[in-house]
Amino acid sequence: MRYIRIAARRVAERHGLPIGWLNTAVEIFLVPHERRILLDLSHLKVYIPPADYLLAMKVLSARPGTSDEDDLVVLINDLDLRSADEVIEIVRSYYPNKEAKPRARILLAEIFKGR
Repeated sequence: MRYIRIAARRVAERHGLPIGWLNTAVEIFLVPHERRILLDLSHLKVYIPPADYLLAMKVLSARPGTSDEDDLVVLINDLDLRSADEVIEIVRSYYPNKEAKPRARILLAEIFKGR
């Protein structure tokens, strides 16, 4: 991760961006997961995780009134989920020792209520 921070700082300096432009807070949510290569260049590989892993991370970090809600809807639709319980099971499969916060559960209930 150190090299990523160094590279991000160089990009910020070169392009006049704030030093914290690259949000690395996601580190606290990283657990082993499947990934596939989206882009494979001689000097860079970009990996993407499966949608269910993104959903689990998004539920744990969910903030009402932000783009998190839209992201959750897209992921729920992509995975064709039918209930908040299905979403919580996915969260548990990746994060057995974490619990979805009440605000995330309320957000999920609102999402499924409108279906």
